[in-house]
Amino acid sequence: MTLPQQLECYAQAGFKGAHALAQNHVAHQQMELVDIAYQDRAGSSTSRRIWPLAIVATETGFRCLARCCLRQDFRTFRLDKITRTTKTQVSFRPRRVSLLREHLAQLEARHESSAS
Repeated sequence: MTLPQQLECYAQAGFKGAHALAQNHVAHQQMELVDIAYQDRAGSSTSRRIWPLAIVATETGFRCLARCCLRQDFRTFRLDKITRTTKTQVSFRPRRVSLLREHLAQLEARHESSAS
């Protein structure tokens, strides 16, 4: 099954993040900065410019691992909380691999410190 077919299945099943998944997947593949409208944990709407590094599936849904320009740090965004995406036509291709490695190293360090 192709990605567009999978996304159509998600949308038909009522997955709220199907559109965000599709848009972020395209931006991730094209290594392009994205402006998003996002509903945070408190339920407030916020806008962010992100560098989508990876799309991951967890037991609770899809997430976008990204570098957040506002926070100047790595963040994980739930795709079902992204209400709008706008591609910026700004590429981060030369930095993607190093950013993803840095983010994964931070996640590993957090995991190790919480396990101690």
